[in-house]
Amino acid sequence: MKRDIPIANATPSAVDTRNLTGDGSSASGLTADRLEVHSTSTPFHDVRALAADTTLLHIGPRKSGTTAIQSAFHLGRAQVREAGVLYPGHRPAQSKALRALRTADGLPINPKDAKLARAMQQELADWRGRTLLSAEMLEHADADQIESLISRLNRDNLQVLITARPISKQLPSLWQQLTKRGKISDALEPWIKALVSDPDSPEWHGQRVDWLSERWGRIVGLDRVHVMLVDPKQRAETIATVERLLGLAPYALQPARSNRGMTMREADMARALRRAAAEQNPSPQQSRDLDLTINRYLAARTPAADEMHPAMPRSLRSQTDELQARVAANLATGGYHLIGDLGTWQRTEDRDFADLENRVVDLRETPDDPVVDMVRELLDAHADGHTRGLVQATVPHQSAGGDEPRSTRIWQRASQQLRRS
Repeated sequence: MKRDIPIANATPSAVDTRNLTGDGSSASGLTADRLEVHSTSTPFHDVRALAADTTLLHIGPRKSGTTAIQSAFHLGRAQVREAGVLYPGHRPAQSKALRALRTADGLPINPKDAKLARAMQQELADWRGRTLLSAEMLEHADADQIESLISRLNRDNLQVLITARPISKQLPSLWQQLTKRGKISDALEPWIKALVSDPDSPEWHGQRVDWLSERWGRIVGLDRVHVMLVDPKQRAETIATVERLLGLAPYALQPARSNRGMTMREADMARALRRAAAEQNPSPQQSRDLDLTINRYLAARTPAADEMHPAMPRSLRSQTDELQARVAANLATGGYHLIGDLGTWQRTEDRDFADLENRVVDLRETPDDPVVDMVRELLDAHADGHTRGLVQATVPHQSAGGDEPRSTRIWQRASQQLRRS
């Protein structure tokens, strides 16, 4: 039977609240009274395949290997289908379709997202076998959104996968990603200090994997939540573990690319670029185009060997250790299926921490700075109608008549100067 959006919420057979007690709530949206249940633990190499009718829903969080998993299954979509595993859709992740499916009845849904969601529902209805879904934006889903998503997926055996990266490695990586996308403008040290100093803040909603596990476990059942304890020293096990859970041969799939993080120098440059652009009062489209400009520049750049990567401030070592131990204890007593070694995951390393300078880079200090010139010229070109946006400036090309567009000349000149800077 064909299911459409919006549809009435059915009671999903996957919902199981037997392991929960109490009805209080906290800033995290979790129960105030928590029944401690010992979690089970399995080493990476001993992971067994889930039942043949399992739908494995990977919900992130961000910067925990999600891009690698999605890229590998996107490239191997036909290969895994022949082996009895469905990876729906035609894109690396199913974020748009799953966003529509989690939206409560009566709320607006992007028509294109709704179309993707209907196609996914039909693909799921026609499939008999294991299925993988993956979208890290589900880290932010609240209880109502989770219930809406599960009912619309309408899968009898839904299991949830969380890829948990140690906090000491997660936060610096998340900061650089949010900086790269222009979501935050804070320097690294004050941003991390604000989070670590308040471990119960709602700002942790999507990042504390103990909260994430309990929030989903309350609805799908604690024993249906699998928490992969990502080990940076065993990177290959991240994709291989998903393959094992789905009954596939491990190490067969490979991601297309690595989602490289910015160095501190690149992060400083990105922040300064956005400050320079903000002075020009860019339109929403120009801001999006600036994102592409920054991304293209970073993709083309090879960092110097001595460039520092984001790390936890050394002054927060003890607080980080305490928080990581607290999260590990909650995982150990949450009733979940843990994959990997919790003791190894919990321990921080000296190399995770560094003495950071609270730098505020101002590229306007040099009147002829190529970065500021690039932003201003590109925005001027956009305003003068010489280009449809900064997007053209990120892709050097020849026009039909052989003359390069003004935006292309600006980008080529500025990018050459940037690489020498």
